[in-house]
Parts: sequence; C-alpha cells; structure tokens
Amino acid sequence: MKVEIWSDFVSPLCSAAKQRFENALNKFEQKDKVKIVWHSVQIDAEMDFVPSFSLPEYAPATTGVSVLKRNELIVRTSQIAKEVGLKLKLDNAILYNAIINNSVDAQRLLHFANEHGLQNATREKLLTHFRPNGRNAEELEALVRIAQTVGLDANEVRTMLLGDKYKQEVQQDQYRSKQAGAMQLPFFLFNDKYTVSGAQTTGVYEQLLAKIWEEEKPVVEEFAPFGFCSLEGGCF
Repeated sequence: MKVEIWSDFVSPLCSAAKQRFENALNKFEQKDKVKIVWHSVQIDAEMDFVPSFSLPEYAPATTGVSVLKRNELIVRTSQIAKEVGLKLKLDNAILYNAIINNSVDAQRLLHFANEHGLQNATREKLLTHFRPNGRNAEELEALVRIAQTVGLDANEVRTMLLGDKYKQEVQQDQYRSKQAGAMQLPFFLFNDKYTVSGAQTTGVYEQLLAKIWEEEKPVVEEFAPFGFCSLEGGCF
C-alpha cells in the first residue's frame, strides 16, 4: 500500500494530522507493507517573510477569515494537539506572535535530505524546531544547524540553500497536489485512489487503512495439481 502525503510542517494542523495518522499506522497489523511518500507543499507559496505578520494576523489578512473564526481555529487546533500529545499551545505568547512565511527553503532541505536517506529524520527535526517556538522557517543558519543534527554536511546544505537547487521539485510537488485534487491541507492519497483532507480523527485513518488493505491485499490462489511427483518418489 502506498500513502502519499502533502503537508507543510509550519502548519499546526498538518502537524496534528501527521501524529494522528502515525497513531493509526502504528496500530495497523500490516504496517510494514505501507510505503509513505512525503511531498512538498506550501500553504502560501507566494508569501514572503514579513516580520510583523503573526499567526493570529495571518488568516484574517490573507483569507478573509474573521477574527472569531480564527480564534475558534486556534482553540480547536490546540485541543487536537493536546489529544495527540504535541507540545503546541497556540494561545501562548510565543506562538501567538509566531512568524508565518514561505517555507520553500525548508522544503528544499527535505528534498536534499531525501537524496541522502534522511528525509524522515530531517522532517522530525524541522517539526520539533519550528512547532513549539514559532521560529522563522527560512533562517538559513537555523536550517543548516538542523541538517547537521541528522548527519548532513553543513557546507553542502548551505551551498544548496544559497542556490536554486530543488526549487523545481518543490513546485512540481505543489502542482501535483492540485492535480490530485487537494483543496485542504494536509492531503493524503492512498494507492492513487482514496483521498483524505484535513486533520481527521485517528479512527478515520484506521478505518481507511483497513478498508484499502482488505480491498487490495494480494490474493494467493491455490489450484489442484495436474500431473505432479510426490516427495516419496511417485508420479501421477
């Protein structure tokens, strides 16, 4: 079974959904037969770094969502995060002034790490670093330090980030998410057939994994032998 996931790690809801999916996957008896493929995606690919743009200001200013709806989303996201054990408090002073900006360089780092077999480790470090602190996802030296902690070469990472490498790959992932029908993030695509958007409950992911496995698991057919030799030496 293949599960493709488009998720921007700067999104608290994407982090919560990732944890819920992993909780479901850990309960799935056929876990070792599930291949996870992570794709780059940006909540706002056109956004630049704006120092005064805080998390609570972001939704009303860019999407037209009311302050009331924004506050409801913050509360709901905090509740989801608490449920899955994430260290996330959207209403505290740090995250209430979190920097929201374009995450293209961090996404490029994930592509670089993938070529070295370290994408998952790098993704976890990025999530841990930015999620509880609301730090700028585009600080070059912060990304370099994160890369070092998982075993990537600091000079190679710095050179890559100062150039344009992997920008096309990030754009291609973004485009493919739209082709696959992604309207909300995170976005899951199971076996190129079933899709799930948003932070669903762990139970939804559990049911979907079981349903797809039951529908598409390999079938071994047994046929009555026609002309064979037994281990005792007799042929029929």
